[in-house]
Amino acid sequence: HNHTDLGTNSALGFPDTICRVPDLIQRAYDLGLRGVSISEHESLSSHIQALKQYDKLEKERPFALALGNEIYLVEEQEDLINRENNNTYPYYHFLLTALDTEGHHQLRELSTRAWERAWRQGRIFRRPTYYSDLEEIIKPNQGHVVGSTACLGSRLDKLLLANNIDEADLEVERLIDIFGLDNFYIECQPARDNQCDQFVVNNLLRQTADCHGVKIISSTDSHYIQKEDAYIHKIYLQSQDGDREISDFYATTYLMSP
Repeated sequence: HNHTDLGTNSALGFPDTICRVPDLIQRAYDLGLRGVSISEHESLSSHIQALKQYDKLEKERPFALALGNEIYLVEEQEDLINRENNNTYPYYHFLLTALDTEGHHQLRELSTRAWERAWRQGRIFRRPTYYSDLEEIIKPNQGHVVGSTACLGSRLDKLLLANNIDEADLEVERLIDIFGLDNFYIECQPARDNQCDQFVVNNLLRQTADCHGVKIISSTDSHYIQKEDAYIHKIYLQSQDGDREISDFYATTYLMSP
C-alpha cells in the first residue's frame, strides 16, 4: 500500500505524497523487502513507469512488483444521495492488487467505470466504484485480483470503531463472496501510540480476521520514503491552502523495514 507523486497527487487534485516511483522501488529493495506494491488513489497512471523502473533495477535476489489501485467503494445509492446532499456518506477506501495480466485488465475495467461516473465535490474529484462493479467484473472470474480493506478510511474500520460488529461481519462475508476467501485480506497499519484509533482498530481487525479465517496484510500506506522525510512531507502538504490533518495521521506513513 504505497502512493507516488506520479499518480496520487494528480488524481486527487492536491498535494498528498512525495514518493517518487524510482525512489520507492529502490528503497523497498534496499530495505530487504521481498517486493513492493504501488496503489494510487483511483489512478493507474504510475504503473508504466513502475514497470520500466522495475526492469532497470539491478536485482541480486527475488523481488516482486505489484500493481494496484486504492478505490472508493460505495453502494450506488450512497453515491447518488451524495450528489444531491454532499457528505451524507463517506467514500470508503478499499485496495485492489492485480495478481496477473487478467487481474490488471480487471483493474482497468473498474477504473474506467469509476472515471466515467466522476463528479466534483468541492475541490475533490469523486470517482466511486460500486459494489455492483466488483460483483460484475471480479466475482465471476476470481483469482486475479486481491482485495484488502485499506486504511482507517475503509468501511470495515469505521464499522468496527463504531462498534457495529454485526455490520462489520456482514461486510467481510460480502467481500469474501466477491473475491474468494484466498483473495481477500484484512489490512492493518502501524499505530502512532496505544491511544489512537489505529491501535484500537488493529485489535478489532485481528479478532475479525480470526473469526472469518481471513489473512492479514501489514502495510504502512506510505506517502513518503523514510521517517526522516516527515518534515518535508508536512511542508509539501501545507503548500496548498486549506487545513490538512498532518502530524498525527501521517506519523507512520513511510516505507518501513520488516
